Amino acid sequence: MSRLRLEAIGFSYGLQPPVLRDVSLAMEAGESALVLGDNGSGKSTLGRLIGGLAPATTGRITIGDEPLARVASRERPTRTVYVSQVSYLQFFRATLAEEIALAAKQSGHPAPTGERLRHFSLPSLESNPRDLTYPEMWRLQLLLLGTVFRPAVMYIDEIIAPGSREQQIALEFTLSQRRAQGQVTMLAYQRRIETRFDRVFRVEAGTVASVELEPAAS
Repeated sequence: MSRLRLEAIGFSYGLQPPVLRDVSLAMEAGESALVLGDNGSGKSTLGRLIGGLAPATTGRITIGDEPLARVASRERPTRTVYVSQVSYLQFFRATLAEEIALAAKQSGHPAPTGERLRHFSLPSLESNPRDLTYPEMWRLQLLLLGTVFRPAVMYIDEIIAPGSREQQIALEFTLSQRRAQGQVTMLAYQRRIETRFDRVFRVEAGTVASVELEPAAS
């Protein structure tokens, strides 16, 4: 049974031409996908629909056996999360430790410690989140949402500095943890990256098509 299913999804902003039309795809529990597309192709719109931030104009999105439209707003963070591009405004506490503790309290999951934290290559937990570099902020956001909140579906809109070893380690650790927990993870970016995904989709001209995986290096 699919963990995430999109059936004939379409979306338009008002009376403008459709941004997405007749989009259908299904992902199984534990799968990951890279969503490719140029800027303005509709990747972010797709993510916002999957994350429950906007209703589809046509079609239906289902997580597990439940239509997303029927999930109460207060329950959606446990079902699906859209991870937007990082900003200093996304952090509310004076230290990393306090940010992690807040996420743990809100999610009801224990705060990560030890080896789990080391995979994210963050500075001292007493550091102010607003003093982080953008790659560090991206890893903190990945830690908070992917490891602490653990939604059934997570759509990550962009990766900062994808060639960085620290980014790759944090992303691959997150994917492995979520795969083991049976959760779906999607990452949108303009081009392929080194990290391996189970599926690849391309957003182009309002449609979403499955792309053949490149063979593994021998």
